[in-house]
Amino acid sequence: MSRRTTIAFVAGIAIAFLLGVSPLGRAAERLVLPPNSVGTAQLKNGAVTGSKIKRGSLTPALFRGGQLPAGPAGPAGAPGPAGPAGPAGTAASLGLQLVGGESGFDNSAKKNATASCPVGKRAISWSWSIQLVTTNNPNTAPGLSGISAIDFDPASGRLPSGYTVFAETSGFYPDSWKLFAYVTCAAS
Repeated sequence: MSRRTTIAFVAGIAIAFLLGVSPLGRAAERLVLPPNSVGTAQLKNGAVTGSKIKRGSLTPALFRGGQLPAGPAGPAGAPGPAGPAGPAGTAASLGLQLVGGESGFDNSAKKNATASCPVGKRAISWSWSIQLVTTNNPNTAPGLSGISAIDFDPASGRLPSGYTVFAETSGFYPDSWKLFAYVTCAAS
């Protein structure tokens, strides 16, 4: 070692020795803390600020639920497998009811038949059919001539409570026939 280095080394040891036994050295000892010896109890409120926290050192696991804001929604995942099919619905389970009405069975030229839903239900569809005794005279056989909704209010969105269908022959038809009206009713 060179003479200067030796003198500096010896002087450093001497200063350290003198400070270690002096009141100043003992005070300095109390300021030097062993690693991991400072905890929450030793910190004053507001002592730790954002600028004193190492970037990336805080993880979500260190926070309670609701303390961190939610991030943006991620992309949609792949669809899962299809579940088992449920039982088929029946007209009764859906609250549907089929109601029919019919005319007299004779050879009148004009007839009507009305099908009305029970109280608390409204008609959601209608249909009709004609029963003939024979297929004679097909050119004058009866056919549908009109339909009328009962208690229908399109302005309020109220469905009809039933339908009346009208049929008539196209001339002289000597055989007896009957007109049927049908409605499908649903709870209103």
